[in-house]
Order: sequence, then structure tokens, then C-alpha cells
Amino acid sequence: MYAFSLECQKLFGHTRQAGVGRGTGEPAEVVNSVLGPHGAITRYMSPANREAHIEHVARRYCRQVLLGLPARMWRMRVRAKAVEHAMEKRVQDLEASLGEEKQQVVDEVERLIAAPAMKSMKASLST
Repeated sequence: MYAFSLECQKLFGHTRQAGVGRGTGEPAEVVNSVLGPHGAITRYMSPANREAHIEHVARRYCRQVLLGLPARMWRMRVRAKAVEHAMEKRVQDLEASLGEEKQQVVDEVERLIAAPAMKSMKASLST
């Protein structure tokens, strides 16, 4: 959901601007959510102390992220394996439902997948 209209977002959003990254902006949002509560604390600090405080908070946050990285990677791997197994089961169920028509359907799908590739190859060769 955008603060502006979708048309405005398409025209002026970060994905249409030359030289601008194509990320989601999520990392900046995370950093802002970590540093945001410190705005009231740093409001009356000198610029040097404010910078030192923000750097300290950012370093502590980065350390927490690094310490939590192995567990996060493990969770991601477990979830990916679960999705893989679910998809394998789904493919097996679909193949079983095809019965004797399985090879005909597989051949047709492979032909349809190859058809656009062949058209684009022919087009690139003719130019």
C-alpha cells in the first residue's frame, strides 16, 4: 500500500529512477525502527554526542543481528525444506491423478515451454 496513488508511485517511485537501487527500502525501515526511539534521547545532545550515541546503538543492533544469524539461517533452511517436500508431494499427487495420460501431458508441457524459446531464438537469428 502506498501513501500516494499507484500511478504516482509508478512514475516517481524508486524503481523508475535511473541510478537508484531496486531494493524494497526494508533495511532503511528496520534501521529507522531501531534508531527512532532514540530521537527523544538525542534531541538535546551535542552533535558529537548524538553521533556517538547513534553509532553505539547501531553497533549494538548489528551485533544482535550477527549473533542471531545462525539461528535465522537454520529456520530459513527448515522452512525451505518443508516447502520443497510439500511441492514434491504435490507433484507426485498431480502425476498420480494423470494416470496413463502422464507422459502425453508431460510431453505437451515440455513442447509448450520450448515453443517461446524457439520463437525468440528464431527472431534473434533473423535480425
